[in-house]
Amino acid sequence: SSDLNANLAVRISVGEQLTIELTTTNTGNDSVTMTEALHTYFYVSDIASISINGLSECDYIDLVDDNSHKTQSGAIEFSEELGRVYLDTTADCLIDDPVLDRTIRIKKTNSQSTVVWNPWQETASKMDDLGSAGWRSMVCIESANALKNMVRVEPGERHSLTVTYTVVSR
Repeated sequence: SSDLNANLAVRISVGEQLTIELTTTNTGNDSVTMTEALHTYFYVSDIASISINGLSECDYIDLVDDNSHKTQSGAIEFSEELGRVYLDTTADCLIDDPVLDRTIRIKKTNSQSTVVWNPWQETASKMDDLGSAGWRSMVCIESANALKNMVRVEPGERHSLTVTYTVVSR
């Protein structure tokens, strides 16, 4: 039997920017391989009016197209259900929302994956937390270590994933 033990700690700093740090400490005797994500929903004016910048030329797994491998070209825009895991990227993401006249910057550290998701109408209508209309005013962007970007934490070691969210001028 293996002795897999880990402690998780979350530190949240609120001010002109929001910073969240998730730290995993391996307290066991064996290495731990894990995936992790900060599953963040952002309020937007309308999903069809926004774009996500920062991931152009990144490879991703398209979760709504049989997990096919693709490469992003330009900004991400939304016209149907979208679920993607961008791999091998430490890039900042920018949510550009011209209707609300704001851009949200997502800056991450020790994260090699970014998940972008919007369920669109059919999937959202089956979800208690979104319902038939909530999907229009949200986008999920997760700072993560997922799929091939899993993290290995050796006994006595720790890993911290940190994300800072800032509203910047358009």
